Amino acid sequence: MLDLGCASVTILTYCCYLAILHFSATSAEFKSINFTAFPEPLDAPIGDEISFQCTLNVEPKEYQWKHDNNTLAHNKSLLTFNVTGTSSLGDYQCIAWYGSQTALASKSARLSLAELQPFPEQPSKEFYTVSKGNTFTIYCAPPVSNPAPDIKYSKDGAGLPATASTLPTTGSLLLVNVTEKDSGTYSCSASNYMLSTTFLSPKSFQVKVVDGQQVEKPRFLREPQSSYVVQTGSNTTLECTAVGQPIPSISWQKANGPLPQDHAEVVPGGLTLYNVTLEVAGKYICSVSNGIGPTISREIVVQVQEAPEVIEGPTLDVQHPLEGEKLTLTCQVKGTPEPTVTWLLNAQSLEKDKSAEILGDKGNVLKIWNVEKRHAGIYQCFATNPIGSDYGAAMVNVAPKEVKFEKEESSTRPSQNSGGKERRGGGRHRGGGRNKKTVITPEPNITRLTDKEVMLRWTVHYNGPHSIDIFKVQYMEKSSRKIQGREWSTSNDIDNYTRAFEVSNLEPDRRYKFRISTVFFNYESVTGPSTGWYKLTKDDPSGKPPPSMPIIVHTETESPTSVKVKWNYNDSVQNPIEGFYLYYCRSDVGNCPYKQVEVPGKDTREFIVTNLTAKMSYDFKIRSFTPFAASPLSPLKMQITKEGDQHHKPEDVGDVGKEPTPEQPTPNLYLYIGVAVGGFGLFIVVCFLCCCFRRHSSAESDEDGTESCSKIGDTTLTIQQLEPISMNGYANHGNSLNHGNSLNHGNNLNHGNNLNHGNNLNHGNHLNHNGKMLNGRTPQRNGFNNYPGMTITNNPLAESEQSKNVMELSYLSSQNNNCSAEGSSN
Repeated sequence: MLDLGCASVTILTYCCYLAILHFSATSAEFKSINFTAFPEPLDAPIGDEISFQCTLNVEPKEYQWKHDNNTLAHNKSLLTFNVTGTSSLGDYQCIAWYGSQTALASKSARLSLAELQPFPEQPSKEFYTVSKGNTFTIYCAPPVSNPAPDIKYSKDGAGLPATASTLPTTGSLLLVNVTEKDSGTYSCSASNYMLSTTFLSPKSFQVKVVDGQQVEKPRFLREPQSSYVVQTGSNTTLECTAVGQPIPSISWQKANGPLPQDHAEVVPGGLTLYNVTLEVAGKYICSVSNGIGPTISREIVVQVQEAPEVIEGPTLDVQHPLEGEKLTLTCQVKGTPEPTVTWLLNAQSLEKDKSAEILGDKGNVLKIWNVEKRHAGIYQCFATNPIGSDYGAAMVNVAPKEVKFEKEESSTRPSQNSGGKERRGGGRHRGGGRNKKTVITPEPNITRLTDKEVMLRWTVHYNGPHSIDIFKVQYMEKSSRKIQGREWSTSNDIDNYTRAFEVSNLEPDRRYKFRISTVFFNYESVTGPSTGWYKLTKDDPSGKPPPSMPIIVHTETESPTSVKVKWNYNDSVQNPIEGFYLYYCRSDVGNCPYKQVEVPGKDTREFIVTNLTAKMSYDFKIRSFTPFAASPLSPLKMQITKEGDQHHKPEDVGDVGKEPTPEQPTPNLYLYIGVAVGGFGLFIVVCFLCCCFRRHSSAESDEDGTESCSKIGDTTLTIQQLEPISMNGYANHGNSLNHGNSLNHGNNLNHGNNLNHGNNLNHGNHLNHNGKMLNGRTPQRNGFNNYPGMTITNNPLAESEQSKNVMELSYLSSQNNNCSAEGSSN
């Protein structure tokens, strides 16, 4: 559904560009489109078959996968392949396409190599001697492994004592309140659950438990780990053990404050932190004492990491930016460590966009300095830190640039044929003198769809000379107070064959006026009368429930430009409907606004949608309506039109069509025959007259006994009552042969028009006007030779009849016969 928030009644040069195919273009509604399953990080050995999957709550037109920003040849939601080597490793991302230009990107998932390496070189043995009753740990440093290895301990090549356990955080073996039975040789091994390999550590630990009669001050068998990195929500145990005689006591405290309440518990071998939060982070002090010697203590730093989160955004400083304006998008993010922010537009990075700049310490501000059409679509800000990533998304509609066309003022000028008198009615406008008060579209009919939507329907009454380009729907809200200069809100461009339009984003219990503006190809517009104030009620005033939803059951192509849609509907006697509204839109065009067609009649169950494009995918949906409400929209149904001529012109379903596309002229046999016969007849007449004139001149010369000078150059012969020349079945009635256009005028002789077409043969100029030859060109066109020295002009002294042609014929000599001035001045 389109947002009609434009506040200008001036003519717009483009359509508004993006309104997502399967969902609304507003940011609030857009957030309801999300991934229900992301690709998850995986570890796999070479040779394994792995799968990544992504799904969304709104099925996209097509899926796409990227590997390290390289597009893969795969268009399904499930991506499955074999890990062939290190080239298969890296980041994988799912892209959901809702048309050819609008896309939503998922979080990336990393594929890592599963491996387990042998234990590193280290001393072969360690020796521990402790007094009975002490508690301590044995630490087996793990080898390199992905995922983390499973460390197992054994005693003397067998099982462990019942008092032994493994600390989950460090993997150390904890021996509590030891006795002589705990003495022995301890060893460890490492394995990886994804692999069948197990490595035995070359290092062993010799433990000797003594009776403990000798006094000993406390000591650490192994220095406690100095720092821990913990994620919020998880548990961890800070390891700190010491031995001595008497048995030392261990206490814990947090630097600059008490232990976090409800998050900390002292356990054998250390301090366990539960359900870690950011407040848990800090320095912890492990203190050991037994009354012998000074207390020993160690500081342990706990770093808490929080997964990144986009808590707000992207937010726009301009809700509907115009082309050429500036646009700022801001994302509010959180996370520890502080996340870095990257920006995508339709799943493509904006880092190399010259008109975009990423600002802010976190990179969480995106500035578009010069908004263009290509900047419309889905913006995503990704927040990333070592824990993971999160994104926010917003839909941006680029409103078309407003171009104001100044109308030419009416003017008067002297008529060339009225002796300087002013012509009545003034000059003509660019629209060709059309009466501006002509009503093209009467008041539209209004149907309430919901408490925020209405459907407008209108008719067109126009048979003028100019083609309609588009319609505009304009509406105004009635305010409780008077606002000077209040403007109408104007919709996007509406095709000239459309007679219905859905207006959305209105407010319930408000009053609105509506009207239709008609825009012609010459950029003139005529605005129809407005409706009265229409109150959009919050509830259906009839008190009846909304009509039930029709279901599209079948679509089929009728021609390259039309599709037949069939649906089922269970009519209700208690709440009868008036008809249906059928919505359709191209599937392959991003942000394509749906067009609406009214299908009248409650019993109608099929309709043919025309004015489509050949071999193109379209989405269809439908709803039923009553005078006061409409049903929910049906699920989408897709259909591809038939393949046809790429120059095939869509059918015209309206009473007014778009400006026709110029086509190549088609040869007309009858016109050629008419021109040939007419030209040949004219040539015979001219030759006959010339011969007669020469004979007459020769007779006079013989009679005078002298050679006649050629005076033909100044001799004028008037020929009256010539029969009209046949031209493709049309005679030149009531027009002279030089009444407005040249014979060729730079086009083929036919060009789809009669030879004369009510115009002159000579484009308003005599062939020898002011001593020039037809605008500087030699008048030879289409096989007709206008001989040098021959001029055809109107004879102002002859009486013109509607059924006859009157011409003055002058034959000018092209030869110099050395005539005297006297002889040539006749």
